[in-house]
Amino acid sequence: MRSIARAARQKYPRNNIVPFWLLCYWKLVRTEAEGDFAKAWKMLPRRLPAGVQCPTIEVLAVALVDHGLADR
Repeated sequence: MRSIARAARQKYPRNNIVPFWLLCYWKLVRTEAEGDFAKAWKMLPRRLPAGVQCPTIEVLAVALVDHGLADR
C-alpha cells in the first residue's frame, strides 16, 4: 500500500480530513475482513451508502498513509 501511496503522492496532496468512505473501509478491515486490506477493498463498494463514491485504490492508499493506518 505504501508503494502505491508514494507513486500517487504527487496527484493527491496530504490531507488531514478523514473521508467518510475511510471510516466504512476501516470498519470492514477490523470486522468482516479480519485485517485483510484487500478483502475489505473488494467489499467496500457494496457497503457504502447511496451517493458516496468509492475511491480509487490510489486515493485509498494515500488516505491510509496520511492517517497512519498503513502499518496496522
